[in-house]
Amino acid sequence: MEHDLYSLAYLSRSNADRDGSDLEAVIQDILAAAHKTNSRLGVTGALLVSHGYFAQVLEGTQASVETVFQSIQCDARHRDAKVLYFKPLEKRDFANWSMAFAGSWDQGITPPGVDVRLADQESMAASRIGQDLVKVLKGLIERQELTAARL
Repeated sequence: MEHDLYSLAYLSRSNADRDGSDLEAVIQDILAAAHKTNSRLGVTGALLVSHGYFAQVLEGTQASVETVFQSIQCDARHRDAKVLYFKPLEKRDFANWSMAFAGSWDQGITPPGVDVRLADQESMAASRIGQDLVKVLKGLIERQELTAARL
């Protein structure tokens, strides 16, 4: 087990719909900032955007993950951030990515089960949603890598 390794999964709402921002530009800004900051802090993770929600997993030392999440909570691009879980981790699920982007699913293409969980958060335990989120993100990223390798 890597010393002091933690995982935090959260959901937040995008403010792009409120302020008229272009969601794709917002996503690119978030990814650019995440790559820079996360690399410096030793944080890894993945991001999914779906129907106005950000779903993200962060991995790293407790202090580093808390630092990144605090900045997300203060980020004007997010609102209503809800921690799904914050727990010790044996090994990283996203070790190869300072911030993997699993995709933006607002174009009507939705990974199985994601929108149901995002839209009806109260019906499931937050930790269960977080565990499912990790599985979905890993599957989407692996599929993207396979597709890229075939090209």
